[in-house]
This record gives sequence, C-alpha cells and structure tokens, in this order.
Amino acid sequence: MNILPSGHIIANKYLTLELLGQGSFSQVYKAKDLTDDKIYAVKIFPGNLVDINAASHEFQVLSELAHPNLARVYSYESYQGNCCLVMEFIPGPDILAACQGLAIEERCLLTAQLCDALEYIHSRRIIHLDVKPSNILTDGNGSVKLLDFGQASYAANATSRRTGTPAYISPEVIAGQAADGRSDLYSLGVLMFQMFAGRLPFESSGAKELARKHLSQPPPLPSSFNRSLPKPIDSLILRLLNKDPALRPLSAGEVSEQLSLLAGAQPGRAVTGRTSFIFKSKMVGRDKELSELRQALNNAVGGQGGCLFVSGETGIGRTKLLNEFALQAQISECQVIWARCYEEQSAAFDIILQIIRQLLPLAQGCCHQALTEYGPLLAEICPALAALPEIRDLPPAPLLPAGEKHLRRLDAISQFIIRTLESSPSAAAALLLESIQWIDRESLEAICYLVRNVPKYRVLLVGSSRSDDLPPGHHLLQAIESLTVENLAEQIFLKRLGQGEAAELLANVLPGIQSYRPLLDRIAAQAEGNPLLIEESVQQLLDQGLVVKRRGQWQPAIRDLERINLPGSLSKAMESKLNNLSASQLAMVQAMSVMERPSSLDEIAALSGAATPQVSLDLTDLINRSLLAAIHGPDGRQLYGLNHSAIAKMVYQSLSPQAAKTLHRRAAEMMEQEGRSSLQDLSSLARHWEMAGRPKKSREYHLRAGETLFEYSKGQAIFHFEKALTQGPNDAASMERLQKLYYLSGEYSRALKLARELFEQRGPSPDLFYKLGRCQERLGNYDDSMEYFRQGLAVAGNNPEATARLMGAMAVTCLSRGEYRTAERTCLDALKILPEGGRGAVEAGLYNTLGQAYWHLAEWGQALSAHRQSLAIKEREGSLYGIAASYNNLGLVYYRMYDWDRSAECHQKSFAIREKIGDISGLARSYNNLALIYRHLYDWEKALDYHGKCLQTMERIGASFETAVSLINIGLIHKARGEWDQALWNYNRAIQLAVNIGARDVMQDAFIRKAEFYLSLGSLKDADLFCQKSLDLARELGRLETGRAVNLSGRIAHMRHQWAKAKDDLSKAREIFSELDIKAGEAYILKNLADLHRELGQLEESSALADKSLSLAQRVEEQQLAAEAMLLKGELLELKGLEGLKYLEWALEIAGRVNIAETTWPILSAIARYWARQKRYRPALENYQKALQLIKQALANISQPDLKTAYVLSPVRRRLFKEIKRLKQEVLSIAG
Repeated sequence: MNILPSGHIIANKYLTLELLGQGSFSQVYKAKDLTDDKIYAVKIFPGNLVDINAASHEFQVLSELAHPNLARVYSYESYQGNCCLVMEFIPGPDILAACQGLAIEERCLLTAQLCDALEYIHSRRIIHLDVKPSNILTDGNGSVKLLDFGQASYAANATSRRTGTPAYISPEVIAGQAADGRSDLYSLGVLMFQMFAGRLPFESSGAKELARKHLSQPPPLPSSFNRSLPKPIDSLILRLLNKDPALRPLSAGEVSEQLSLLAGAQPGRAVTGRTSFIFKSKMVGRDKELSELRQALNNAVGGQGGCLFVSGETGIGRTKLLNEFALQAQISECQVIWARCYEEQSAAFDIILQIIRQLLPLAQGCCHQALTEYGPLLAEICPALAALPEIRDLPPAPLLPAGEKHLRRLDAISQFIIRTLESSPSAAAALLLESIQWIDRESLEAICYLVRNVPKYRVLLVGSSRSDDLPPGHHLLQAIESLTVENLAEQIFLKRLGQGEAAELLANVLPGIQSYRPLLDRIAAQAEGNPLLIEESVQQLLDQGLVVKRRGQWQPAIRDLERINLPGSLSKAMESKLNNLSASQLAMVQAMSVMERPSSLDEIAALSGAATPQVSLDLTDLINRSLLAAIHGPDGRQLYGLNHSAIAKMVYQSLSPQAAKTLHRRAAEMMEQEGRSSLQDLSSLARHWEMAGRPKKSREYHLRAGETLFEYSKGQAIFHFEKALTQGPNDAASMERLQKLYYLSGEYSRALKLARELFEQRGPSPDLFYKLGRCQERLGNYDDSMEYFRQGLAVAGNNPEATARLMGAMAVTCLSRGEYRTAERTCLDALKILPEGGRGAVEAGLYNTLGQAYWHLAEWGQALSAHRQSLAIKEREGSLYGIAASYNNLGLVYYRMYDWDRSAECHQKSFAIREKIGDISGLARSYNNLALIYRHLYDWEKALDYHGKCLQTMERIGASFETAVSLINIGLIHKARGEWDQALWNYNRAIQLAVNIGARDVMQDAFIRKAEFYLSLGSLKDADLFCQKSLDLARELGRLETGRAVNLSGRIAHMRHQWAKAKDDLSKAREIFSELDIKAGEAYILKNLADLHRELGQLEESSALADKSLSLAQRVEEQQLAAEAMLLKGELLELKGLEGLKYLEWALEIAGRVNIAETTWPILSAIARYWARQKRYRPALENYQKALQLIKQALANISQPDLKTAYVLSPVRRRLFKEIKRLKQEVLSIAG
C-alpha cells in the first residue's frame, strides 16, 4: 500500500495527521475524527481477502475486551476497497523506552500492569502470541497499554501455526506445538530480560540459529548483565524462560503479584481485584434477540430498511446487546451511528442533532447535494450549520405556515439522513438510539418520520429504552405502538435470564467459579435473573473479599455461604456503593446528580470544590466501581456521567435543600462564565437558577429558551413561557407570545383563557377581540365568536385594516355555520372598506373566503372571479404558498364545472410551486386532485400514477387517514382495470389502517367499495357481509353514508330476487341523494331502479328511469354510467320489438373511451344477441368472442378459487355462456 499524505480523509470521517508505523500487512496513522476532533489511531489493511479476514479477526478479538491496560478498539470501517480499525491513540513511548532511567521498583510496576492485561485476556481464553516492546505502549500518564492482536488466538482454536516475532517466540511455538497462555509468559520473560538486563537473552543474525537457541540453549542470568538486579527478579525471569511450559509460573496474575511485592506495593491492587472491566464478558441468553437484529440488518443491506425497538427493565442488558450488534454490524462493513438521550428534559431535536453532527463530514465528502439542498432547513434547528461554506451563501427557505413548515423540516431531516447514509460505501447503516425513554417529542416525531421513509433504503434504526421508566400512555409507547400497527417497526422485549443462563454469565465473569455451585445458585436466585444485579452482587463479594483469586481461579474465601449478604435489589446495590464512598467522591457524585448531563473533569472539579488531581483519582475509582462511565462529548471532550439514572435520583434526594441550592448556583455561574448558549444550555440554566432560588435569572433564561423554540417546538416553548410567567410579573409581551403558541398548537381553550387575561390587563382592542373571536370559532362557539367580532368592530373606529380583518373573520365563522350568503355579503362589505392597495394579506384572505362562499353556493363563475382576485394580490405580494393555494382553489372550481383541462392546468401550476417551496402536504393534495381529474377522463394510467404518488407522500409524512383514502382510490382504479387481486389488496390495507386509527368514515367507504367489489364478481355472500358492516356504520355517519349503504343493499336484494326489499332500499337511497342534491349518486340509483323494473317486466317504468339516469349522467359527465344507461335503453328497445342497435353502438363507443372491462363486455354481448336475432352469425360470434376474451382476462387476475367460481357462475355470465352455446348449436345445425 502507498503511504497516505497528511490531510488525507479516510472513510469520509478521519483526517490523517501522520504515519505512526508500517508493517508487512498494515499501516497505522494518527488521525482526527472530523465530527468531534478527537484523535485516534487508524490501522489500515489492504483489500485482499487474507488481510480483510485478519482485520476482522483482530476487531472481533479486541471488541470482546475492556481493560485499562488494553488499547480500545472503536470501530471497523471500509475505505476504498480496504478495511481499517479505529482504535485508541496511545502517544507512547513503548515500554522499553519508558523504562530508561526508571528505578527497578518502577519497572516492576510497569511490568505488573502488562501482566494484568495478560491475565485478563488469558481469563477470556485469548492468547496474544506477539508480546514485544513495539506492541506495548505507555500513555504518558503512567499506564501501560497492550495492543496489536493481529496474531492473537482463542485457546480452543490454537494451532501449531508458527506465529510471533523470532526474538520473543516461545520454544513450543517454534517446535510446532499448540500454544497457550504460557507461551505469552515466555515472551514476557524475554521482554523482562530486555527491560532489566538491557539486552535480549538470545541474539543471532540468523533466524534458524536464533530458533535453535530458544529451543535448546539455557538463558544466561539477567544479573550477569545488570549486577544491581535483585535475585528474586533473576529467578522470576528464568522461570518465565523455562523451556518446559509446565515449569513456568502458573499465570500472569501470579507474576503480577510477585512484581508488586518486589516493588513494595500491595499485591492485588484495585486494578486486579474489583474493577468494572472484569464484567466485559460474552453476552449470555440473547441469541434470539441478536439473531433478530442481524436479520433486520441483512434486510437493510438488501435495500429493505426498517426499525426495531428494544426494551427491558433497568439492568437487563440492552446496552450490551446493542454493543454486540454494533460490533457484528461493523464487521459486516456496515456504518454504525450512535446517539443517546442523557436526561429526562432533553432539548428539542437533541438526538437528531447528535446524528446530524456525526453525518456532517460524510455529507461534505460524499453527498454535497444533500447538504446544500437541506442545509438551510437543518440550520433552523442547528444554527451552527449556517456558517458552513456550503450553506452560508444560500438563500433562506421560502415562507410557509407553521404546520407546513414543520412538515418540511421533518422531511429535510429525514432526507438528509437517508441520502447521506446512502452515499456511503458501507453495505448499510445502523442508527442506534440509546435511552430513548427520555427522548423529546420533537426528536421522536422526526424519528417516526424517518422510520416511515427508510423501508426502501439501506438504513436500520434500533432504539432502546428502559421499560420501568415509561408510565402508561407515554408518548414513546404511543409512537412505538403506532409504528408497529403500521408494520413499520418490530419490538424486542428483553426478559430476565434463566438459572442456567445466570450460571453461564457468572462463569464468564469469574472463570473457575462454576465449580462452586451453591454460591452460583445463591447469587442467581437473589438476583432473579437480572444481569446487572448479578454483576453488582459479584462486585459486592469482591469488595468484601468474600471471593478471591487463587492460582488463577476465582473461589469463595469462606465456606459458610450463609454469612454472605447479597444486595437483593438494584436500589440496595446502589445504596451500598454510595455508602462506601469517600467524602470527596460523594461530593463529586452529588455535583454530577445536579448537572444531570455528562460533565468534564474541570466542570466536576469546579462544582464539587475539589482539586483537579484529586478529582482525577476519584474519577478513576468511581469508574472502576461502575458508578461512572467515561464518554466523548460532541465537541471531542472527555466527559463523565453517572451510570444509571437511579443513582442520580438517589444522590439528589439525599442532598439537603441548602446544599442543592449551592450546587445549582455553582452550576449556573459556571455555565454563564463559559458563555454556554445552546438550547440545551438555556434550558439547563433556567432550571439551575430556579433551583438556586433566583427566579429573576431563571425567568430570563426561560424566556430566551421559549423564543428560541418558538418556531420549531411549540410544546417546549409553551413550557418555558409558562415557567417564566410563574417567576415574575405577567408582562403582556410574554403573555401574547404564549397565547399565540396555544392557538397555533390547537389548544384553543387555553388560548381563549389567556386572551381574556390580556383583555383584563390591557383593556379592549380590535386585535384582542379578533383573537377572542377566533378562539371561540375554533371551539365551535359561533354565537360567542360573532359577538366578540362585533365588539371588535365597535372599537376599531376608523381603522379600515382592523375593521376588514374582523369582518373577514366574521365571514369565516359564517362559512363554518353554513351561512354562505351572509359570508358573501360580509366579504363584499369588507372589501369596500379597504383602501386601494391596502394590506395585501387581509384583502387576499377576503377574496379567498368569498370564493369559498360562492363554491358552496355552486356559483362557479363568481367563485372563479374571487379566487382570481386573490391570486393576483398574492402574486403582487410574492407569496408563493398563497399563489399555490389560489391555483389549487381555481382547479377545484374548474373541476366542479367539468372543465377538466383548465382544472388540470391550475393543479399543475399549484403542484410546481408546492414542489419548489417544499410544501409536502400540499404536494400530496395536488397529486390527489390531478388523479381525480384523470379518473374522470378515464385515463387510468395517469390516475394510478398520481394516486400512487399521493399515497407515497402520505405514507412518507405519516398521514394515516389520507393514506387509507389513497389506498381506496387506488383500489377503485385496479377494479376498473379488472385487476381484481390488486384492488382487493388495497381495500384490505385501507380497512386495516382505518381500523387502527379509528377512521370510521374511511372504514365505511372501504366497506362499501369492498361490497361493490364482491358484487361485481358475483360473490353475494361476501358482498352482503360488507354491506351489513357499512349499514351498521352508516347509522352514526349521517344521511350520505346511509344513502350509499342502502343503495348497495338494494342492489344485493335485486341480485337475490328480493324484489320488494330491493325497491324499498333503492327508493330510499334515491330520496336521500335527491335531498342532498348529489346528481351523480342520484343518476346511479336511477339506473339501478331501471334495472329492477326491467327485471320485473315493467318496461315503460324502466325506460323512463333509464332516460332520467342518462340525462343526469351526461350532465355530470359520468361516462361509464352513460354507457351503461345507453346499454339499458338499447336492450329495452329490443325487448319492445324496436331497433336498439344505435344505443348499443353509442354505448360501445363510450365504453371504448372509459376502458372498463366490466362495462364493455355486457355491451358486446348485447350487440352479439342483436346480430344473433338477425341471423347475422359472423358479427354475433365476433362480439361474443370479444366479450369472452375480456372475461378470460378478468379471470386471470383473480387468484382466489372461490372468487373465480363466483365470477364464472354469476347469472349474467352464465347467461352469456348459454347464449354462446345456443348460437354455436344453431350455427352447427344450419351448417349440418
């Protein structure tokens, strides 16, 4: 491999600073993470299969280990066909160089640390097989780090392969025997000889000669080269260099103890006794759950992204499961992104901002377009992005109303994440979200939006939460349930370990302890299968010296197990830990419980009042006690946080009120001095000053936070304004902001209450009466609303804009009440009051309301004029959103005028603008409107395309109601095209979704459509089932739905020859549709009644009804119905002995435009019957064959055997088959 220059970017994330070293198979670089500026060592392997396997092997080995004397590995990355490991950067020097000038005792302590690392990996059945100076570095703080596990092997898999460096290799490895931990001890002996004697025990210029010396030549005394060396060290080194592994020390732990004694230190120091690293054991009892996660990742690799939620009680092992999964994902060359919630009151979009910051370098390197397209929108929630060179010169996003703006923001977040991740060369990406029981509502909404968009991409989301922190009805539980019901997410519930699994965990934690079964059973039973409580129980035993290591094996220190007291619960375990803290450690933990979020060493020192060196020592001890965890903050700083929220709560509750006040004050002062001003900081400062008893300062930060949140987190903004108003005088400006927030959030009762308080404080004004009236209108209190508006007019005086605004609001209320003429007059009067060139928004709104009034009055020309006036004003004002809305309104008016071309033109213009400004819900409406136009034009391809786009958009934004409606519309088109299976699938999906969200009107529509579907296929039993469902719902949904359901019931009764019921039902349905003035519906019912009278032999009545149906169908341009009515008229004429062919041919011509098979084949069969009666057998057979071909095509699209049978055996089709058979017989008899 070529050496990379400084400044080169690896894996779109790591900036090379210098080459640290190069071997035969890899290069190691010092590199900076561009997301947080932290320094790492990046080890690159070539892209051939052997080296990829080597990298994967080393990553797997290191990922299972966690020890203070081992270099940590963080991730496995792919890079330009190569692979690399991202590891802890250790500055050095190596252990040999570090020993220069050190006393023998200090060298002993350094070597003891190395022995601790070897003891740890050996206890995990891992052999290093390459112990040498260059693989043992010091970190500058007195710690030794063992690294480079490229040659490492599991003891069970150790082979006779010759590995290692010749100067340090053991005799048994040279001889081709299987290695074990004692082979590392031999290499340790060579290293110690070098450290204490100043040279190697065996030296030679040739590899063969060196190997011979290792195999057969006795080593010299180390003291012969260093006469100051104590005899015990001489003896220890010679034991380590014994040719016979059985005569070497039993373990690295034994060597560590001897070196500690020789250094005058207490053997069994904290690092080898009771530390958190001891519990980095293999995962137990989670194979099924891990398999589910792997399968989901495999699906993502195949382009089928998804989401899983992992939950369980405190200590159940969620983090361990995610860590294991993350390691396997990285080995599979998948990118892993971590984000975490740290506290219950996270700021808006907190977890989303963590993700964006991590993806930023990838976007800058691989997906520049995503950054420029979505950057300005993301900068709304992350202002720092606005300073990026890719974004700073871009124009701001076009203005939208609050709801549409929020939706556009969610879409930008989702699209930026997806497109950036998709640009990565990784096989897939896994977003791991920890502790989302504390997720803020804004982040959760963004995550749900993202989940709805990932199914077609290589992205997997995994969220983990503590179930015992979630009360019933929590917003996270509701979101998970909703996504699960929509089949967009799956849930994994982690259960407690069984007894066998608990024993296995204990055996992993304490190798050798499994032989002491009574102790294992006691721990397992007391912990009740909770992994964390098992580990805490073991830690307590170690702390009390009740479990010790002897000859490399853990065993009880006492025989009487009844004397062993175990914690019994996590709270007791935590309490026991806290009781054993020193005064300085307790002060630190108390300071951290006040901060709630992870803090730096300096912050902890400032809060606790302790000196930084003491804090550093205490931090190390608290980490070893599993009370703290060290993490890296977003700015690259090393931070420390309490391991469990239960610890923070317990500690905080133990504080005296005065102590808590003092700590909160210190925290606030420290944050102010540092100039902290992020949204999370503003929220924290408000809380700290409040708890410090400084309401004025708290109010200041609550108001700042509220203003910052106003545009994109109404819920959190409301919280901060409410808090501010409780901490000082109710100033009108803050009350007005809060009142507006209430109104925009749909909390109209609270908005009304606050508006009244403002009225009491400030007195009457047109603006306050306007606000009071709008709140009442939204609450449905129309009389009260009108009264407030009238009072507003009384105080508006000679202010024309205020008067017109109030009158416009009155007109809107009139529309809500159905008083369309009053709304019209009010708008016209208001327009007269406004001066020429007056306030554009008010004038445009008045014309828009006027247009709606004319719409309801079916005065289409007037409606067009009003909406055009509104459009002209909006174009003058440059309001793109308003222009799009006006074009949409014009399109709807043209639609009702059956001017399809102009309607389509207006909707296309509206669509183009909405696409430009990012009005996503508006786009979906445009898709739907265009689809409806093309449905009326019977252009099924375009209608299906637009309905499909509408469906995709609605699914993308999580609009379940509109999604269900789109599914029904798509089902209708498939039915029209004779694609029966697709139609049924869409109807079933719509019903399922409607049931899930409780949308009874959508459910009703789907039931009716499904009943019509079965009726068309001749399956009366199924049709009747769904008809009855629709009848049951219709009782509570009103007259229109009753009319639809009763019409359907009449048709089914007709098919069953229940003539009286059919006539009653159809007559009732006609009455309802006539009363509601729904011409298209009435036309269809007239056709159904005409069919019924024909069946009863009442040809004149049938003919009259058919004429009325045809007239209405032509009037409302229902071409399918017109074709069917003409068919009926033609057949009636034939039954009367008159010529009906002309109507039949007209019907066929229209059917050709409509292109609906179920409309066309009955017309063809009627024409065939006509020619058969005329003894014109050729055209009769041709038309019968065409009809039969259409029926065969329909059958090919029906997969269910029972529906195929019902379709074939339906009366109308059986009649056709009989006619064809009779015609063939007639032709044959003539021919014969």
